[in-house]
Amino acid sequence: MGSVTASLFSFLIFSKSPNNWRLLVVAVNSQSILSIILGYYQKESIKFLLNNQLFNQAFSNIDSALTQNEHNKLLSDYEKQQLISYYSEQGTPVSSGYSELFLPQFRHNMFFMACQWFSVILLYYAIIFIIPLRLSQQDIPVSTQQSMILFSNIFEVIVILSLIFLIYHNFCKPKYFFRVIYLLIILCLMTGLALPGLQMPTLLLSRGLSVGIGDLIFVTTDELFPSYMKSRCFGFLSFIGKLGAMVMPLILFTLLRVGFEYLIGYLVLHCLVFGVLELLVRYEPGPAKRMVEIQLI
Repeated sequence: MGSVTASLFSFLIFSKSPNNWRLLVVAVNSQSILSIILGYYQKESIKFLLNNQLFNQAFSNIDSALTQNEHNKLLSDYEKQQLISYYSEQGTPVSSGYSELFLPQFRHNMFFMACQWFSVILLYYAIIFIIPLRLSQQDIPVSTQQSMILFSNIFEVIVILSLIFLIYHNFCKPKYFFRVIYLLIILCLMTGLALPGLQMPTLLLSRGLSVGIGDLIFVTTDELFPSYMKSRCFGFLSFIGKLGAMVMPLILFTLLRVGFEYLIGYLVLHCLVFGVLELLVRYEPGPAKRMVEIQLI
């Protein structure tokens, strides 16, 4: 939604005054004030409250979450007593650091998820970079370019909401969507190569699809690792993704010297390699959650 809003502001502002970039910066960043204000009303996580033995507030938040999700019953007194007993004996948990991510039970999943984070972030930023470059090389009015980017962002939202709907209703596992979206991106890019007149529409579709697969890696990562180590897991994998973003300009500028078609060809090969990897890899089931976590669900 933020991406669509930024494009909408860009369209409205630059269509009136193409050089008024300062107004765009103010319009986009002024919304952060609302985020700062709303941050004071954000509830602490249930996990944080239990770890710090703030049980009454934790139980209130749990009951509120259960009610909002239309559960038939709230926590019983027996379940509350179990949680109090468990966290009172456990005390404040001690983190073992990032080394825990590479323990034998996590190493397999961590390696292949790191490959996917690297691949997806590189692909997303590559397509984001290619679109304005290609637009600048074609004789397309600025207003038309802005409209194309805006509709591309709307398509991104449609893709994301569709994936959320399908995953929420257990249509199939998120990892299967990886394969489908990689295949769709390959088809789009190859269509753009074969039919130059459709190159921009196919690139814009590929951008929306790459955003969808970018969101999928968060869902898949969340399924494969226990909750107590997810913050470290996402931190490490985000770092791997940034490496992909850093490598991307080196690959693109090298291939652009040869020709734009070679650049598109590389992206097709990139999707093919990592799509086949996703097809062949069998992730280990996520470790069983502790009983207290199951009770909270």
